[in-house]
Amino acid sequence: MRIYTLLLAFFFSCHLIQLNSQTNTIFRVPKIPFIVNGAEIENPLGGNWGNPIFSQIDLNNDGLKDLYIFDRTNNRSLTFINKNTNNPKTNYSYQYKYEAYFPKDITNFALLRDYTGDSLKDIFAYTSGGLKVYKAIRKPDNTIEFVKATDLLFAENFENWGGMVNIWVSYTDMPAIADIDRDGDMDIMAISLLDNKVSLYKSMVKEKNFPWIHLIINIKPCAGGNSACSTCH
Repeated sequence: MRIYTLLLAFFFSCHLIQLNSQTNTIFRVPKIPFIVNGAEIENPLGGNWGNPIFSQIDLNNDGLKDLYIFDRTNNRSLTFINKNTNNPKTNYSYQYKYEAYFPKDITNFALLRDYTGDSLKDIFAYTSGGLKVYKAIRKPDNTIEFVKATDLLFAENFENWGGMVNIWVSYTDMPAIADIDRDGDMDIMAISLLDNKVSLYKSMVKEKNFPWIHLIINIKPCAGGNSACSTCH
């Protein structure tokens, strides 16, 4: 076993790691097969997840939904390419080179959601006090760049005291980000800091005819228990 380890270390040291001159650095190393009982293991280095969060995104612009995993145990991004077109049991291949697309300062949680309506998933991630957002941009070379849209996401309270308030999310928790009222834009649900009840932050893009880039939302408190509710109004 010791000889195998030394040979493997020597093998790595003898190969040049080429660095991409772009902002996102990609390490190019040869594929090393892992063989067990005569069969090569698929995705041998893509596992060992502690607390994964799954999202879908088309990483290579082939029209298929690939897989992005953020492991909140070690703040690690992992990327898997969808290899099937018609197979109902999707076959994913671990491709580490796409991990370079994702910001290195993401911690605690990351969710990919399309808030701009361009069919490319953006990033909603934890930051102190709530959520930060990165907008996804498809570059001419077919790679993806995530540009920070806001350091801290705020909501405008139209119905109560008015003004702006940050959408607070604990680092141990995770918000729900989806089109909850089915009006075509992304809403957010999160547990309130003040009373431990779930609040619905409703996107006003459709109602107010705001451009997609504007994250204007409204706070609607939920009725129910201390940590969850069955009906929002």
